[in-house]
This record gives sequence, C-alpha cells and structure tokens, in this order.
Amino acid sequence: MRGAFRGFLLPGAVAAALLALCAGAQARSFDVKAISETNNFNRSPVISDTGAVAWLSVHPDPEREGFSDLDVMFWKNGELVNLRDKGASGACSQLAVSGDEVVFVGQMPRGGATKEEEEQKAGGQPLSPPEIALSDAQRAMEKEAPNLFLNTHANYARTQDGEGGGEEEPPSGERKVTAAPGWDGNDVFRYDSADGTVKALTASDHMPSFPKNGAAGATWQSARMWPYGYNIVFWDRERNEVKAVCANFYYMLAPALQGEQLVFQGWDGHDYEIYIYDVREGVLTQITDNQFDDVMPSLWNHEVAWVAYPSLSGEIFHWNNGEIRKISTDSKENLNPQIWEGKVVWQGFDGEDSELYYFDGVRTIKLTSNTWDDVQPKFRDGLIAWMSYVGGWDAEIMAMDISDKAAVALSENETEDRDPDTAGGKVVWQANGRGRSVIYLAE
Repeated sequence: MRGAFRGFLLPGAVAAALLALCAGAQARSFDVKAISETNNFNRSPVISDTGAVAWLSVHPDPEREGFSDLDVMFWKNGELVNLRDKGASGACSQLAVSGDEVVFVGQMPRGGATKEEEEQKAGGQPLSPPEIALSDAQRAMEKEAPNLFLNTHANYARTQDGEGGGEEEPPSGERKVTAAPGWDGNDVFRYDSADGTVKALTASDHMPSFPKNGAAGATWQSARMWPYGYNIVFWDRERNEVKAVCANFYYMLAPALQGEQLVFQGWDGHDYEIYIYDVREGVLTQITDNQFDDVMPSLWNHEVAWVAYPSLSGEIFHWNNGEIRKISTDSKENLNPQIWEGKVVWQGFDGEDSELYYFDGVRTIKLTSNTWDDVQPKFRDGLIAWMSYVGGWDAEIMAMDISDKAAVALSENETEDRDPDTAGGKVVWQANGRGRSVIYLAE
C-alpha cells in the first residue's frame, strides 16, 4: 500500500456514499507507506508532532525457536531502532511518545542489587518517590497493612534473618533495604533519541502502568497493595525527581499529561471524579464533585474533556477556566473524547450506529452520518483519524482535516486496519493480515 490518496478509494455504492459526504469539499491528499518490518507482529503505534513513531513488535527469534518478547520499535525519518538493543529487557508494553522520546513499561533484572547500584544502572535517575505524608485514616490503615504506603525500595526490602552467610538480624522495627533477587516486576523506562539511551524511571514502583510523557516529564499509575488501588506518580524532568501526586487508598487512574498539567480520574469513596494537577506548583484541584462517575479525561492547554454517567448513557463534558459544560446533545453512549485547542471529538450512538461528533468551542455538530460504525477517534494538530467499518466486517482508517471537514480513506483492503494515532498532521495505524501486522504512516 503506497501512493497519494485523495478522497475515497472504495468501490461501488460504498464509494458513492462516501463521496457524497464530501461533496463540494477538496480533501487533503496523503502519501501512505509501510514503516515496519512486514514479517512481524506489530501493534499499538503512537506518533509525536516531530514525526517520531513507536510501536510494539514480536518477531521470529531463531535462538528461542519461536518468537521474541515484546520489543519497542522507534522510527523517525526512515531510521528504525529496536530499544531492546539499547538496554530495555523483558517483555515491553504500554508505550507513549512525545517529541523524540518514548516511555514504556518493561522489566529490569535486579540480581540482588542495592538501591545505589540500581540507580547507577538507570543512569543516575532517582528511582523512588519520596516518603508520602499520610492522613490519620491512612496511618490507621498502615497498622493493618504495614507495607501499604512504603516507597519503592522499602516495599522490596528484605529482612535477612541470618540468611546469606549468617548476617545478624536487624534490630526490631528496622529493615535492611535491598532489592529482591531476580525479576521484581515492571518498571517505567524512558528512551531519548538525542543520546540514544534507555533509562529506568522506577525500580519496581508498585507495578506501574499506562505511562504518558510530555515536555514537563512523565506520569503513570502505580499499584498499591490490594484492595487499595492505584496512585498517580510523576517524574519531573526539570528537577529530575519522581514524586507521588497523591497518597490515597482509593483508585487514581488514567493519567493524561500535556504542558505542565496532568489529569486523572480518582475514586472519592462513592464514584469517580476528575482531578487536575499542576506539576510546577504542586497544586491538586478536584474538577468534578457529583454523584456519578466521571472518567476517561483528555487534556489540552488547561481544558479538559471527559465521559460522565449522570444516567446509564455516557455524556461528554468540557471544563474550561472553572466552568463545566455538557457538550454531547443528540447522541447516546458517548465515548473516547479527544480535546485539542478547545475543540473536542468523540464517538456517540445516533440510534442506528456509532458516529463522530465535534464540539468547536461553541456548538456541537455531527461530523459523520452514514450506516456504519465510526469509532476510536484521535485528534491532534487539526487532524482527526478514526476507524470506520465502511466495508462491513473490517475497519478502514479515515482522516479528516477540520479546516475543510472532508474525510479521506487512508486504507482500502479486506483486513482489519486499527488503532490509529495522529500528531503533526500525520497518521499511523496497524494493519492486520495473513498472520502478521504492519505499521503504516500517512503524511
């Protein structure tokens, strides 16, 4: 698949229906090319505004008589780098890209190293959040679960009990802090293409997941002992330190980072609410306070969009300068809001199928109107990309420049094209077929 695509390239009545949507509009043209190796399983592509692309890949491994663990691949300007060759180890997953940097979840062998040795391995990065100031309620909980609020290395501390050559047992109430031998769990890693290094930002920090990165640093959700959920952790690039955004025995999930703010959803004891955190000022603000769930926040330039459930059907809400507004109107089961420059795109059910809806800062319009599902929109730098089941059983990738609102089909085949991402006016996605999957770039 390669060439300049303008308008829709699908045959027959489907093509006619699609073209009718764009009547009178001049659609933008794209050049589409494969950027991954074609004999691997490639998935979950992400792209930054600099044109850097990262994805997960499994490839044939003759030494193992099978396939490799999940690798992280980094591509820019035709150059492809496997980050496992740069120091990442174990099965990698959950990646995000910003500028020419990638953060992802992976594993790092410990081998019984001390904290200082761990930090030396990680290039001098601070691997542990500082001690957290606990509330009275949390102190009471700590008596029942002593390890609940320990920082990273203390959580993996081991009391020697005379093991390893007859060492003396530490005094009562003290622990000898060393990392556990072998594989202690997952870490958040960061790859900077400027110096070509992979460094750990954590040391088995309570099973980190869903990392995001940006100009200010990186963030992720960090698991606590069951049943006390997750906290949000932030790595500050300027100060080169890792800190917990909040200490909470509930669930703080789904962080999103942009500029010097991050947002997440947090369980307040009754339902999920939306919170925003200023990483420079260290100020945490609760945006919502109601009797229903507020989830899936998206952030751009101090504005937030999210899904709320005041009834059984999801609605889209928008927060700007302290004011909250419901922006979904005629649609139901609204999901996947994406905000950029005060504008929001999401998918909603119109009574027949899922369509895309668009809030321009003033009013909401129905962006697509057809007889098939349009889902999983991504929105950045004036371009929307999404999955469209125009052919029936398999999805194609569509794109739309909001300046002309003319939709363009970026794929045309009989296999599943999925998981689009967009930034810098470009689109990447995963195309499945013949037992393999390929990453494509449209620019």
